[in-house]
Amino acid sequence: MDEYEERVTTPSGTRWWRTILSPVINDAGKVVQLLGLTCNIDERKRTEEQLRSEAYSDPVTGIGNRRRFDLDLAAAMATSMDTGKPFALVLADIDRFKSINDAFGHEVGDEVLRETARRLRSGVRQGDRVARIGGDEFAAIVSAATPGAVALALDRIGRTFSGPVTSAGIVIPATISLGAALWDSSMTPKDLRRVADRAMYDQKVSRASQAA
Repeated sequence: MDEYEERVTTPSGTRWWRTILSPVINDAGKVVQLLGLTCNIDERKRTEEQLRSEAYSDPVTGIGNRRRFDLDLAAAMATSMDTGKPFALVLADIDRFKSINDAFGHEVGDEVLRETARRLRSGVRQGDRVARIGGDEFAAIVSAATPGAVALALDRIGRTFSGPVTSAGIVIPATISLGAALWDSSMTPKDLRRVADRAMYDQKVSRASQAA
């Protein structure tokens, strides 16, 4: 017996089908017939795809979640090891996010998160990956191969956050702190995050001291 699933394009659209093939054997032990049973499993496949998508998507912003980020980072490191072309990790943290939630409520806070995801996505290039990896912390895996390219990527992302966030007529002075690290083959994921996190923290401290 043979069993397989396949995706077939028909005039009415693409459908998933499951086929079971069973041989009919005569008394001499020879296959004299092949019986096939095919059933439409499109609904089950769509449900599986939806569950798989939800497992890797942040429910508030719609971008990748921490699980998706870990997979994307591992893939980026493996690709870089194969090709020799480095990449950079960018971390973004919303400044004073707790104060925003306290002052305007969690619905506005969620809109700030969604807008942060939209702006971050618009600030990176096609093929770069973005994710929400914590409460108010985001990450991007960008195709930058030199310190100069990393600086340009940070500037490009930073410019998308030059204006405040508006939600239901409320203007929220939301800003972000950015930090980046250029990966090399001696670094583990933990090393990469530590360097980017330190750079982000330094920017946050510098902004706080300038505002004081």
